[in-house]
Amino acid sequence: MTVANCASTVHVVARRPLEQTMSRYLIDRISNAANVAVWTGHEIEALHGEGRLEAVTIRAADGDQRFPASAVFAMIGARPRTDWMGGLVGLDDRGFVVTGEDARRHRDFARHWRGADRTPLLLESTRRDVFAVGDVRTGSTKRVAAAVGDGALVARSIHDSIRLASEAGR
Repeated sequence: MTVANCASTVHVVARRPLEQTMSRYLIDRISNAANVAVWTGHEIEALHGEGRLEAVTIRAADGDQRFPASAVFAMIGARPRTDWMGGLVGLDDRGFVVTGEDARRHRDFARHWRGADRTPLLLESTRRDVFAVGDVRTGSTKRVAAAVGDGALVARSIHDSIRLASEAGR
């Protein structure tokens, strides 16, 4: 179920054209939804209400517009903040951490990985025992529930890594 299925009107406020930030299938779904209005080149300027949200003001170069609203979902960016990692783990061309098979195929894998007794576990990076979960990971779905699931999976993977290291005598 999507927000558009539950609301009479959905306003998508985007600073840049959707084609620059979104997958084609999502753009097509938005375009085909009769109750979705897209405000390209706009930003949320203000939220209004007493005790609850009642309206939103959006701003663009050609002026402000205010419309009624009862909820806001903010997606403030999809750029990973991985610059600080400084070569610790392999990153894709957009800065997301590569894991699992993507890590094994990454150009830094041979330099980072120690030992040949196993390949990276599902959410393990190009460095043994360094895992990535949630939005920072290549291929993640960028949803909170998925990140929570990643965390649960990594907890199991850490136990597997410890067991495998013990079996290998490390």
